[in-house]
Amino acid sequence: MFLWNRQITIEPDSLNAGVAGLVDGVTHVNSVSDYEFSLWAPVLGTLGQFGISARCEDFGPFADEMAERGASDEAFRAKMNAMGSSIAENPQDTLWNVLHVAGEMGDVPNVCAVVRWQAAPHQIMPAIQFGIGMADYVSGISG
Repeated sequence: MFLWNRQITIEPDSLNAGVAGLVDGVTHVNSVSDYEFSLWAPVLGTLGQFGISARCEDFGPFADEMAERGASDEAFRAKMNAMGSSIAENPQDTLWNVLHVAGEMGDVPNVCAVVRWQAAPHQIMPAIQFGIGMADYVSGISG
């Protein structure tokens, strides 16, 4: 499974309009997509940063759907154009290979915790095992 994420930064003086545009855009996409997209706001972090994410089994069909929406979905394009001036910088996309899942996504509001670390190449497998153990431990505490 893959986790696609787009990080978007909204201009501080356009925060209300930008957030409304993000909510409107994600709501529209969820009404027409085969995938479920989530909109995330930080509890701690940089003011104006937001994340949009979706999970997919195969990135090819997912990317094809997104490209088709960008090219042919006039309602989506109008929504994105309307909020364009609210965006502070180019969005940044990442694609993650999900190695382990601890717990389940419940009803909104969810909390997502991301911990990153860097391991030497010869320590990759022990580092992954440690990360899985930590995810299970934290999930056991928080549910």
